[in-house]
Amino acid sequence: MVSRLERTRFAAWWWTIDRSLLTALLTLMLAGIILSLAASPPVASRLGLDPFYFVGRHVLYLIPALAVMLAVLSFNFIGDALRDYLDPRSRLEAGL
Repeated sequence: MVSRLERTRFAAWWWTIDRSLLTALLTLMLAGIILSLAASPPVASRLGLDPFYFVGRHVLYLIPALAVMLAVLSFNFIGDALRDYLDPRSRLEAGL
């Protein structure tokens, strides 16, 4: 568990999130993945395709989705760093 005395970004985030909402979202995402992957082989074989055809399609779209996610995350971190560097008020508050 993360202590309230820690001053890291993760600790600040951890103490401000709604844990029940986060748990519900993760549960829904996991259930969707399991149901999607479980239903894929019978549907594909009924259509005369390779049993893991739809699983391969999911993986095919997962790679660009991860690339977009990492690009947005990196722009967010770069923007935060530039704001912290260029804003004189944030330097005074941090004591730098």
